[in-house]
Amino acid sequence: MILTMSLHSLFAQENTDENFTFPLLEGPYMGQKPPGMVAEPFAPGIVSIDGRFEGTVSFSPDLKEMYFAADNEDEEASIYFSRFEEDQWTPIKKANFTNGAKKEEFHPFVSPDGKRIYFTAMDSAFFDEKIWYADRIGDSWSDAVLLDSPINDDLVFFPNQAKNGDLYYFNLSKFGTYYAPNENGEFPEVQEVAVEPGHHAFISPSQDYLILTARNEEEGRKDNDMYVYFKKNDGTWTKPLNLGSTINTSLNEKAPRITPDGKYLFFGRDERDIEPGLGNIYWVSTEVIEKIRPKNYLSDFDFPILEGPYMGQEPPGMVAEPFAPGIISREGWELEGVFAPGMKEFYFTIDRGEYTNYNPDNFHPTVVGFRQENNVWIKYIEFPRRGEITFSPNGSRMHMAKGYKDRIGDSWSERKSLGTMFDREDWGIMRLSASANGTYVFDDYKNNDAIRISIVKNGIRQEPVKMSTVVNSGKKTAHPFIAPDESYLIWDSEREGGFGDSDLYISFKQKDGSWGPAINMGDKVNSAKDDFFASVTPDGKYILFNRVIDDGDNIDIYWIDALIIETFRIKEP
Repeated sequence: MILTMSLHSLFAQENTDENFTFPLLEGPYMGQKPPGMVAEPFAPGIVSIDGRFEGTVSFSPDLKEMYFAADNEDEEASIYFSRFEEDQWTPIKKANFTNGAKKEEFHPFVSPDGKRIYFTAMDSAFFDEKIWYADRIGDSWSDAVLLDSPINDDLVFFPNQAKNGDLYYFNLSKFGTYYAPNENGEFPEVQEVAVEPGHHAFISPSQDYLILTARNEEEGRKDNDMYVYFKKNDGTWTKPLNLGSTINTSLNEKAPRITPDGKYLFFGRDERDIEPGLGNIYWVSTEVIEKIRPKNYLSDFDFPILEGPYMGQEPPGMVAEPFAPGIISREGWELEGVFAPGMKEFYFTIDRGEYTNYNPDNFHPTVVGFRQENNVWIKYIEFPRRGEITFSPNGSRMHMAKGYKDRIGDSWSERKSLGTMFDREDWGIMRLSASANGTYVFDDYKNNDAIRISIVKNGIRQEPVKMSTVVNSGKKTAHPFIAPDESYLIWDSEREGGFGDSDLYISFKQKDGSWGPAINMGDKVNSAKDDFFASVTPDGKYILFNRVIDDGDNIDIYWIDALIIETFRIKEP
């Protein structure tokens, strides 16, 4: 049966004390003054009530709904709720997702897309703890459903979900933190998270850190503190780092949750050693996490907060400038900066080895992807580089040399082959660029660095052919970028007459379909060093490219106003 009631009818009034009047609460977070770097009780006397144990807070993605669990000596654990309506928070009410099928409901978690709420339900502790969920239907929820997954083969609790849908939880039977990869909304397999024993683990949205509760036995202490693990580049985790005395006390802290906007850490503190039955909800700025994040560039742990378009950078003029100096363009190799269509994702390649003086023996290129969420740029993905990244103009495909990934929601498929026409042993493709019509241009370092082109005719992909000598000069020629409308082509070449060993060139398509002369893009773009790997942002406003610094020990990403392209265009009669 599907519930069609409104949220008001789904929930029963929580506080029946006739002397209690629910206050007028306006603004975010139930109108509470945000905390700083020291944890404070959340909504004392309203949510955090003396004589009761509260914990496990979860907000909806729009921050207009709040769920939390509470219990006392007279009542079993239940989930409570408030909603921001007509510029104020509604009185707190009690949920009954299982309609009495289970005695206790706790550990609520609203999914990152807001369409589902997960929770733990049971009849008896250490007997039947399982993960349940309800799906959103309009302004209400469906009947609760026991999650159909190997997750529930054991006793489990404390579900929470990463941005990509992977579900994390605690396995009570095996006393370990586990997760189940999301496969189209289902969880057919489970995997243990390789961290030290602990419980109530919460995964960050981008899965770059994990917070859990574990026993602190330092100096004879036996209480539970909260610790954070940061994910390293190889997918393993750092050692646990204690969140510190501004959060952890001689009491027990547990059940961490980060708000959807990333600003606050909520958790429960068990204060029964002070007063029986007492445990309150606390909150603190997530700056406490960033403060202890390891400062390691190779793990990008010191990436600053960047807001606004173009990763928060002030756009350049008609002279090339380093892109995000000290942030993206730093010591070492940073290659192939490219924005995805929509301008909400940025990818570039860094060297995880020590590729100095063009010595490829220790070159370990890794693609790092950043995404703009709530106007802030965050790292969200990292994977081995297998060819330069370019995008189809509609953003549905990420090209990587002879392969590609298709966009799936806000993530990407596994790398696939372009097929036998391109996946040839005798071709060495570094970059493949696609136009809106499906035309491909690509380089071939195994065959005199020739640039080839493949068009689509009558819906059929044509065999690639070498482009004319306008492009292929006989010198090293590589890394082509074709405009979405095919009006121009930019590439780099070591042909004679340039400013450095490798310069950027541009050619414009003529009315008869041929390509015009190769034009050196000038000293506002090119330098006495190598300039290469050019691409134009999907909005057509800027050119990004690479420049060698310090004889090859350092390569940075540069950018320049794309209006410079028009200064080279030869007007046809």
